[in-house]
This record gives sequence, structure tokens and C-alpha cells, in this order.
Amino acid sequence: MSEDAKKPAAKAEKTTKPRTRKTAKGADALAQQAVESVNTHIAQQAAAASDEPQVIMHQHFLNDLSIENPVGVLAARAAEAKLGQRIQVEVAPRQGDMASFQPGEPTHQVTLGVQLSAELGGKVIYLAEMRYRALVEVRNLAPEQVEPALFVMIPEAIYPAVKEVMERTGGYAGYPALTVQPMDFAVIYSENKKKTAAKDKPLH
Repeated sequence: MSEDAKKPAAKAEKTTKPRTRKTAKGADALAQQAVESVNTHIAQQAAAASDEPQVIMHQHFLNDLSIENPVGVLAARAAEAKLGQRIQVEVAPRQGDMASFQPGEPTHQVTLGVQLSAELGGKVIYLAEMRYRALVEVRNLAPEQVEPALFVMIPEAIYPAVKEVMERTGGYAGYPALTVQPMDFAVIYSENKKKTAAKDKPLH
């Protein structure tokens, strides 16, 4: 190849390289701006989310279970037994300064106490008592929202597990007809609030 043929190629190479570098620098800058914009948006979303009302059930578990089945009853007679059911909801805040608890840590424990009984001929022939507990984190709720969340929402969430354990226990004890009845925890909470208000009302 002649020297004249080589020169234009070298000249063309010199003129195109700077343009390629400038384009790359511009793209890098735009990409960096886009990444920073996305990161800022994510940080803003996280900050906003941290201020939103939150009720988180971290764990729920069987806390205690006991039964009394002194005589045992044949299945034919077990169906004749008179069944009884009692429900109690207990809420206990975690000890310490609530504001000092870190996100992701439970702030309350909710315990659902259930008692099932069977009577035959005026005598209690079966008694089962269970305490089922949930560890709950409550954040950024208005004061008037905290109690309904803990006394209504959480018991409703764990009640299916309570029902399953109690009915299986009754079945193993010889009482297949022993069923846990549905409960309206909103009504229970409302009635308890009315009783407390009536008790605290001053007498004239």
C-alpha cells in the first residue's frame, strides 16, 4: 500500500476518536444522574413508608394447653354432652420506653385465652384450656387506633389456629363433636368498652 493511502486513514482515525470519547462521557453523566435520581426516590419512599401506620404480627404460637378428661365417654354419649365456650383477650405492652424500640421489634403481646368444656348429667366431664399468643409491632397509629388493632384485628388473625388446635385436642380426647364457635371480636371489644365505661361512671 502507498504512503498516500495510509495517510487518509490515519487522519480519519484522529478525527473520529475524540467524538467517541465525548459521547461516552455524556452518556456516563446521564446514567449517573439517572441512578442518583432513582436512589433519591427510593430513599424518599422508604422515609415515607416508615411514617405509615403499621401493625405487624412477628410471631404467633401455642403458649399453654391443658385438658382434664377424667372418665372418657363413648362417642355415642359424647354427642349428648352440653358444650361450653369462653374467650378472653389479654393485651400487654412490652416493658420499657416504647419510643426506644427499634423497627422490627415487637411492642406488644396479645394472648387469646380459650376454655372449652363438656357437661353430661350435670357434671363436667371434659375441660380444655389454652393460651395462644402473638408478638406484635405497632407503629405510627393514632392512640384511638391501637386498642382496636390489638383487641380485634390480631385475635381475628390468630383465631383459626386456635380453633384448629382446640378441635383436634377435643377429637383426640374422644369428643369429635366439640367445635369452637365463631367469635365476633369487634362486638366483644365494644361490649367490654361499654362495661368499663359504665363501671367508671360516677354515681350521683
